Amino acid sequence: RRPPLHGGGAVCRWVCAGEAFGRLGRALMAAVPAGAADRAVVARNFPQAWIAPADLDSLPQKVQSLLQRIGPLEGPPTISKGPAGLEALAYFRSKEAAQHAMQTLHDTDLRTAAEKKAANFQAPKDSERFWLRTAADAGRILHGA
Repeated sequence: RRPPLHGGGAVCRWVCAGEAFGRLGRALMAAVPAGAADRAVVARNFPQAWIAPADLDSLPQKVQSLLQRIGPLEGPPTISKGPAGLEALAYFRSKEAAQHAMQTLHDTDLRTAAEKKAANFQAPKDSERFWLRTAADAGRILHGA
């Protein structure tokens, strides 16, 4: 058993229980109900300020707040630990909102001003660019379709 990523709290029940909540990775499509893959989005590469141990419990709310600027969600995102690190799975009420979120947010630089300054204002690395795909697209990427 691996040690927890942080000190506990609500997110620990999602992240540290790993196998109990499943991994989005290869099992992504199994976790998304039939017919919902075009409304569901998967997010990765969160700003460091969002995943600091002291702030990790607020990650679902931060992701929800960001996504709701695009369109209404069916509920709060689910956070899990996948092969690529922390991932959020959220459901928009429409596939159009999910597509708009992907087009608007994917590959954006969400680093704070302090993080940009610490990087000497260099362009973000791929791992620092917000990653957002619909579950349908993420499934195709994962399965090579």
